[in-house]
Amino acid sequence: MEERDYSKWYAGVYPELTGRGLWLRGGEINTLPQEESSRRPFRALFCRLSTYADTAASFTHSFLYEIAASIPEVFPDLAYLPPAQDARIFFRDEVPWLIGTQTKYGPDKFQLIGFSNSIIQELVNLPQFLRNSGIPLSRGERLKKPEIPLIILGGASAAFTSALLGQDSWVDGIFVGDNPQDVKALLECCRAGYAAGKNKPEILREMSLVNGFFLSDALPSAGSARPRVREEVLLPEKGVVSYCEEEIGTGYLPLSRGCRSMCSFCAESWLRKPFQQYPVSILIRSALRMKTEMGLEKIDLFGFNVSDHLGFYGILSGLSEIFRSVSIKSQRFDVLGREPLLIEYESAAGKSVYSCGLEGISSRLRHFLNKDLDEKHLRSGFELILGSKARQLKIFLLATGLEEEEDFKEFGIFLAGLKQQMKRFSSCTRVVLSLTPLVRFPWTPLEFDSALGLHGNCRAISARIAELAEEQHFEFRQSMSAQEWLLSQVLARAPDARVSVALLTAADNTGFVYHHGTGTEFIPAFISALRESGLEEGVLLSGFDLEQSRLKSWAGLDTGVKRELLWDIYRECLRGGSLGAGKRVPRAGGCPGQLRLKPPEGGLDDYLDLIKEQRSAEKAVVFRVDFAERARGVPAHYRGLVLARALMKAEPRLAPYFRRYISSLWPESEGLCWVTGADIVSLGWGKQADQYWREGKCSSDLIARVNAELGNWGVFRGVLPAGPEKEFSLSIESPFEFQPLEYFKEHGVKYEMRKEAEGAYRIFLQGDSRKKDVVRELFYKVTSGNVQTQLSLIPGKKLDLNEFLFAVFLILDKKNLPFIHVKAEAV
Repeated sequence: MEERDYSKWYAGVYPELTGRGLWLRGGEINTLPQEESSRRPFRALFCRLSTYADTAASFTHSFLYEIAASIPEVFPDLAYLPPAQDARIFFRDEVPWLIGTQTKYGPDKFQLIGFSNSIIQELVNLPQFLRNSGIPLSRGERLKKPEIPLIILGGASAAFTSALLGQDSWVDGIFVGDNPQDVKALLECCRAGYAAGKNKPEILREMSLVNGFFLSDALPSAGSARPRVREEVLLPEKGVVSYCEEEIGTGYLPLSRGCRSMCSFCAESWLRKPFQQYPVSILIRSALRMKTEMGLEKIDLFGFNVSDHLGFYGILSGLSEIFRSVSIKSQRFDVLGREPLLIEYESAAGKSVYSCGLEGISSRLRHFLNKDLDEKHLRSGFELILGSKARQLKIFLLATGLEEEEDFKEFGIFLAGLKQQMKRFSSCTRVVLSLTPLVRFPWTPLEFDSALGLHGNCRAISARIAELAEEQHFEFRQSMSAQEWLLSQVLARAPDARVSVALLTAADNTGFVYHHGTGTEFIPAFISALRESGLEEGVLLSGFDLEQSRLKSWAGLDTGVKRELLWDIYRECLRGGSLGAGKRVPRAGGCPGQLRLKPPEGGLDDYLDLIKEQRSAEKAVVFRVDFAERARGVPAHYRGLVLARALMKAEPRLAPYFRRYISSLWPESEGLCWVTGADIVSLGWGKQADQYWREGKCSSDLIARVNAELGNWGVFRGVLPAGPEKEFSLSIESPFEFQPLEYFKEHGVKYEMRKEAEGAYRIFLQGDSRKKDVVRELFYKVTSGNVQTQLSLIPGKKLDLNEFLFAVFLILDKKNLPFIHVKAEAV
């Protein structure tokens, strides 16, 4: 492979890319500086199989970077699936898909490429990444070439990649673990192997000794994925902060590992047993560090059922003291029904949108899914949510393929009852039913079950549930199409590598890349390719018994749960039984229905007082900061949090009191701020921070410490004291011709233009035009040859900077705005 650095390419092409290339820009908060890539001898590229925008909320990818960056000799970089329109530009310019966002290095400059497979459908994109980066698909061919990096696969769906197992696998090894210590051990092992001059097969053999990692050219062996309780709780604290506007200022705090419940369909829960609940004190401490290191305004609690944590009240109270907003998402209806105080606390915290899993549409199907929902507490949960005047209730459902008329009738009665409850509470809650076709995953009790019923009836089941929802005027959504379900189910229980060959053939024949959904051509082509390889849907979707399961390609993995137990639970589910409280997986952590949350200290009144005080005591503080080139072309919100982070890191005692970014002086275009130099940034703080802003200015010592933390983001000037508004001048450099006539005419501004030197002019406002306060002073100079305009102006209060730039320069498209450089200075 030819070694290439694509920095110059990016500098010339980024305005053409989606979101003006922000996804490929790099330099996010908590990424290592570029110069570290030459100081750290081992480079690893972690690649997502979906786009930057689709993966912005993934704290695990950010955590992976944090773990790697903590190893002194490892330089991590990140890569993402190019958006569809950008992929065409990559093809045009012969740029590999595997390009580091931080370094702009191609794959040749890395020793290790780790793909993160989050959802199983993304696997379609893996061979496209390799081929579009000049990397052979054949494992054997890759291992013969030392210049090609090792290719490994991990992520939430890595355990469901039996289609990749074989001599010519697309990857060299697979990591199915989730323990941070194992991740560090894997990277250290690979780094040490390269440092010792070992060849790739030797390095892979040593990596296979790390828990959770196995080679892709052989079936996994027993013990290769046995999960373990972490000896030390490692939580994300210094993650990469995404540029995506909807994620700016939000951090994700995992409360536990795995899930107490034993739903028969949930692959992630069964792969992550035993359940581990993190101590409240560690969670609060990590959240505060995360806030400081990432400039956070909001914390999002992450877990299968977040309110299952026995210390939930303490977590909520502790986080509410240091965050403006605490977001609570996934919960169980019966837990809410059993713990009515939860609704009171969550409503006080501002929660108005509830998402809970009902799963089966009838009690019979919930027994099959082992969704052990106590009917009494289930009804109580609905009543409490509706009584709280929640804005939205999202109910998750699973289409199993086993639905019968009696199940639909029961669900219709359930929805009618829910409607009656809404009327009783005078509730205007928006009810959304979200249906997902059930994928039978390996290592769950439903591994053994046939999926043929769903294959034939998926659309009919969806249509019937949609009809029942419409009768009660509820919204209905299907989160996955029947075709996408088929792709997922075949990949999840792929018998061998013939499935990956068919996948590649279908993608080649249709030009398919997975973004959202499968389109109309890909699945028929996939089915045709499967049949040509001797694989029929009937065989791929059929169930099997315990002894047959032992012959499956994935059966060698040791997940810590015996296959015999999964089989016993499956047969119990078929009989319509339920595990209940007495039948627990050893060390699984207990069933939610048994457990009671620890009573809150101080009670609800104290929590309500805390929330009231936090919301009423916020004070806006205005700061002067000169933003450098690194801050150009990112959201103003992001720039504000860069400053907030620097302030909190410089003075850690400020961290509990930061609340939010409020405003910046300069406007955005398409969500991005292109003005550098002097800016006025307003941030919200709790009243306890007042002592740090006394007399309207910071101490010189604090200013110096803040600037040390800001680094090449800019220069902190201190608190802006109250008084007359600050006036700024703007220096503008543009490659486009300057034509102000129409703009001034439209705004009723009369002016006189005087030549001051060759190519240099000053504009003088006439009559009452100065009162319009659009522009106060304006001088410009045109360079001969290629058009280059240098403009200096003092803007008025009524100047819309973006409107001005688009009007006075001959810009034909918004993508050209990045070529105009605007720098502000205090007058």
